[in-house]
Amino acid sequence: MIQALIVEDDPISVEMLRDFLDDSGEPIQVIDHCGTVKSAVNKITKLNPELVFLDVELADGSCFDVLQNIGTINFEIIIITSHDRYAMQAVKYSALDYLIKPIKSTSSNPH
Repeated sequence: MIQALIVEDDPISVEMLRDFLDDSGEPIQVIDHCGTVKSAVNKITKLNPELVFLDVELADGSCFDVLQNIGTINFEIIIITSHDRYAMQAVKYSALDYLIKPIKSTSSNPH
């Protein structure tokens, strides 16, 4: 089971991502979530997740501030945002994927 952390400051987006992951069938366990740069750095350091879903725009900075403050990045990164303008920065951090909000579960798709 892949241990994942969600860094997202919008509670609705957190729930949508959790639903998406639950419905994906992938072996991903969300071990926690948080919504600020400071709490993200603390939780990543403490929990040592294998995968981190990072919203770009956080209340106190950006996901790139989180990544700069971590030091060694020993986890996979999936960037989550409502904008496509951060794609090049995501590539610099070797992001595994780049998801555009809103993230919807496949079970909510009637087709």
